[in-house]
Amino acid sequence: MAVDLQEIHGGREVIYAFFAKLFLEPVSENEYKMMQEILPLLKDLEDISETAGKEIEKLEDFIDKYNSLKGKDLDEFKLDNLRAFTRIFALTDSVPNSESYYTSLEHLVNQESREQVLKLYKNFGFDTDFHNSNEPEDFIAYELMFLSYLSRKTVRCMQDGKEGNYNIVINAQKEFLKDHLLNYIDEFINKMEMFEQGKIFYLPLTHFLREYLKYDYEFLSSLNN
Repeated sequence: MAVDLQEIHGGREVIYAFFAKLFLEPVSENEYKMMQEILPLLKDLEDISETAGKEIEKLEDFIDKYNSLKGKDLDEFKLDNLRAFTRIFALTDSVPNSESYYTSLEHLVNQESREQVLKLYKNFGFDTDFHNSNEPEDFIAYELMFLSYLSRKTVRCMQDGKEGNYNIVINAQKEFLKDHLLNYIDEFINKMEMFEQGKIFYLPLTHFLREYLKYDYEFLSSLNN
């Protein structure tokens, strides 16, 4: 059972890193390859809800189309996805991507949630200074990276046999999901739905992410029973 749990937490690390990467920057050749490699892992989760199954089908169709195109058609497909990322996430009137916007009364960034997550990052030794993004610490990609980081930390606790540390890390992930990502993901999706460009890839991706966050919270909660 312990080995199975290690594998599950290892899979969680990969899944959260995958989502973080796709919210952090436009899809490049490496990301298209990564999507193809991770698709079997995501398909193993398509039964977690009816919505999850439908969104996985859309993501699978996206990958199938990518694989079917060549030459100028493939270049145009990639360009369309770059335009979608830019329109949804990179313009002044794009989807706000930091938690503070959704949880502060004035819809401003760098508010209380930023201070909360920054404290947690420091407590667990998580550093966001490993790339060139200038986003605040409660940027959705950073929050997903943090969960990937804690998933890896969970595996190390299991390997070291440190049950106390394991419980601390599990509880931290569960509370982080409840207090942060699950606290604003619905509003984040509502903003995304305003953009037609997101319906092919980014909206299905985020709908599936919401289902996964809910599923993962229940999974982590079951580990305390």
